[in-house]
Amino acid sequence: MRGISHSMEDEDLAAKVAWFRTLSPLERYEAAMQMLAMLQALQPDLGSREQDDDRRPSATVRIVEAPRR
Repeated sequence: MRGISHSMEDEDLAAKVAWFRTLSPLERYEAAMQMLAMLQALQPDLGSREQDDDRRPSATVRIVEAPRR
């Protein structure tokens, strides 16, 4: 599918994948950069603060050994 569609049938995941496959690698990169720019505009602090999952594993992982019998 090329062009603009206002059909609800074109909004499913398979149609989006088909559209994405028609893009060149450069166009795919530009689409990703536009999406990231939009996300950063919506959440300016996105990626600039430490998240819970950004901590070192040694701060969150504990190795527990079972007692030997």
